[in-house]
Amino acid sequence: MDKNIYHIASDYFGGRISESDLNFLQSWLTQSPDNKMLLDELEQIWKMTGELNFNLTPDVEAEWNKFIKKRNKPGNDNIFKIDKQIKFRKFLKIAAVVIPALLVLSIGFFYLKNKSKTTEWVTINTTNEKKECLLFDGTKVWVNRHSTFIYPNKFSKDERVVKLEGEAFFEVVKGNAPFTIGTEKTRIIVIGTAFNVRAYQKEKNTEVIVSKGKVMFEEKSQHLQKALLLPGDKGIYNESTEKISRETVTDYNLLGWKDDRLSFRNTSLNEIQSIITRYFDIHVQVSPSMGQCKFTGDFKKPALNEMLDVISVSLGASYQVKNDTVFLKGQGCKN
Repeated sequence: MDKNIYHIASDYFGGRISESDLNFLQSWLTQSPDNKMLLDELEQIWKMTGELNFNLTPDVEAEWNKFIKKRNKPGNDNIFKIDKQIKFRKFLKIAAVVIPALLVLSIGFFYLKNKSKTTEWVTINTTNEKKECLLFDGTKVWVNRHSTFIYPNKFSKDERVVKLEGEAFFEVVKGNAPFTIGTEKTRIIVIGTAFNVRAYQKEKNTEVIVSKGKVMFEEKSQHLQKALLLPGDKGIYNESTEKISRETVTDYNLLGWKDDRLSFRNTSLNEIQSIITRYFDIHVQVSPSMGQCKFTGDFKKPALNEMLDVISVSLGASYQVKNDTVFLKGQGCKN
C-alpha cells in the first residue's frame, strides 16, 4: 500500500483530510469488509485517546539515554549498572520505547472489547451550506441545505438504519444488511443503489428519485402504501391522502443541488419558476404573459441574481426581488 492508512485515518477523524486522501479512503473501504472494521476500531481508539497521531517514529537512542540517566541517579545503588548489563542493552533500548506503545494499544483494545454496546448517533445539521459525509460501511451521503441527517457510528450485522429530515442524495454500498432511511412519514429500503430523498417538514410531499438500482418506498405507520422504484422513477408520498404515487422523472434539475448545476433546454418560464423555487428556497411569481416563454442555458454553481439577469436579457423580461419573493414580468417573449 503506497499510502499509510493510519495517517489518513487520523486526518479523517480530525477533519483535516485532503480531497485525494478522502477519495483513496473511500476506495479502500470498498475493497474488503475487514477494512471497514479496521477503520471503525481506529476511530474508537482515536476517540478514547484524543487526536491520536499515527506518525510514531520513536528515537530509540534518545529514549535509551533517558532511561540510563534515570537508573544511574544517586541512590539507585548498582541497579542496572551499565558495565554489568551489556548483554541486555539492545533489549532494553527497544523495550524502553515498545513497552509504553504496547501498553497504550492494549488499553485501547481492552476498551474496545469491553465497552458498552450502546449505539452512538452522529447528527449533521446544515443551514445555508451542503455537507458530504462518508459512513463506515462506505456509503456516501450528500446532505442538502437546511437538513438534518442522523446516523449511527457503527451499523449492526442485521440492519443499517439512518434518519433524515430535509434532503440528501445517497450512494449506498451493497451489503448483507438492508439500508433503511427513515423520514417523519416514510421509510426507504435499499440494498445498494443511488437515489435522492426529499422530506422537508414544511412540504406536504416526500419524494424519492432513483438514479440507479432499486428502492422500496413505503408509508411508515401502516406499511400499506408501497412502491418499488426503478431508475428514472420518482415516488411521491402525499401526506394529505396518505398515498404513494409513481411517475417518470422528466427534469433532472431536481437533482441539480448535489452537483451545483442547472440545465435548461427549451424550457418554459413556468417550469423554470418551480426549479428556481426549489433550488434557492425562494418564491417566484411569473406574469401570465411570460409563462410560456422558452429558455435554453446552463448554469454551473448558479447564483440567483446572475441567473435572473441572463434569463431576463434572453427573454426580454425584468425582475424584482422583494424579501423572499422574485417577481418576473414582461410584455411577452422576445424570441
